[in-house]
Amino acid sequence: DVRFDPSPGHNDARLAASLARLDSGSGFAVINLYDGVAPSPGGSPASSLLLVEIVLPKPSGEIVSNALSLFVSPLAIIINSGVARWARWLDGNSQWFGDSDVTDSAGNGFIRIPDTTLYAGGKTQVLGGTIV
Repeated sequence: DVRFDPSPGHNDARLAASLARLDSGSGFAVINLYDGVAPSPGGSPASSLLLVEIVLPKPSGEIVSNALSLFVSPLAIIINSGVARWARWLDGNSQWFGDSDVTDSAGNGFIRIPDTTLYAGGKTQVLGGTIV
């Protein structure tokens, strides 16, 4: 096994670069929640239904104790009913930033929302997310 353990300073610099990329551009970072099975990283979400587009505040988070923690997002209106299974992140330039899993607030998913069962016309928000 090959292993690399970055120093806290190196890790914070890496996280600062991630935060700068997420908040780049004139727009806001967005997290789109989908049902179904996630495609390969960055692949087309064509087989999944977009449930909600959540716009993050700017800045979208902060680095605390060697982790990038997302700020709570404003409420977003759910456009389609379904169970949120995965998320597609877009930076402020609407470019692919990453994909992640989604859980309810009691779970340990990369993105946490109040409830993963979403109903069109309702509202939801990102309660938390952490990049370490």
